[in-house]
Amino acid sequence: MYNDHNRITNISYYDINDDKINAYVYSHEYLCYESYASHSIEYDKKGNIIENAYLDENGNYKNISSGYAICRYSYNDIGLPTEETYYDSNENKTVYLNSKKLFFGFHKLTREYDDNGNVIKILFYDIDNNLCMADVKYEHSAFDKIKCAGLIYEYNNSTRSKITYLGTNQKEINVTKCISIIKF
Repeated sequence: MYNDHNRITNISYYDINDDKINAYVYSHEYLCYESYASHSIEYDKKGNIIENAYLDENGNYKNISSGYAICRYSYNDIGLPTEETYYDSNENKTVYLNSKKLFFGFHKLTREYDDNGNVIKILFYDIDNNLCMADVKYEHSAFDKIKCAGLIYEYNNSTRSKITYLGTNQKEINVTKCISIIKF
């Protein structure tokens, strides 16, 4: 299904008898197979995705393996994503659990940008809107993950030159092997 701007708003799956079914769909984003009947996408007036939702064959929200059914997004004035929040099939706040992604183990993620559109700060929040220690894959090792409540990025000529890991007090913390800052 498409909207007036020719953007996909709903993808549904049917069996040979044209009955809507929960299909096992490989998701490149989640690197696994998911079972749901429809994937609903809602846009704002600027064309930004403001909601991704997964539904069962009856049109009810359905949790996927990452622990949520609905993800909602907010954007700044120039269209950069500033917030993503996760909800379960009952529209209750829930925690994003996809361990295959760079960040997981939080309800809400916020981003701040510099004047060049580079992400300069990411913070993770729990369902009570408190900073929380989320899981972050250590960017320079395929195997390590760390816990932190946020990251600060610094740039040199639009190239990331430094990452600082933050605790729940938004102060620098040691995250792995006594590392709290990485410079490039």
